[in-house]
Amino acid sequence: MRTLGSLLTHIAQANYNYAAGIIGTKSDVDIAAPGALKGRDEIVAAVAKSFEFTHAAISTLTTKNAFESVRGPMTRISMAGGVVVHVADEYGQLVEYLRMNGMVPPASEKK
Repeated sequence: MRTLGSLLTHIAQANYNYAAGIIGTKSDVDIAAPGALKGRDEIVAAVAKSFEFTHAAISTLTTKNAFESVRGPMTRISMAGGVVVHVADEYGQLVEYLRMNGMVPPASEKK
């Protein structure tokens, strides 16, 4: 089982990997770098930057390039779908982590 920090750095790494696939190039960020982070602020900043990079990559999709192959059978659009599914899966794990530690996930809070 991963720690909360390692789960978050995994999300950042995966975001960079998928987003680089969408763009069809390597990331400007070393994909392994977030895995070495330890401090809360560093990890949160790395996750935020990975989502910024992912949003920028997804914004490059067009009807003309969406189905271009970028990694063998993977297309730009399948990479975009992959990052969405991956984040949803990891979010589920984050929810369980919070609940096991007696916390209510923000999306479950009653307002």
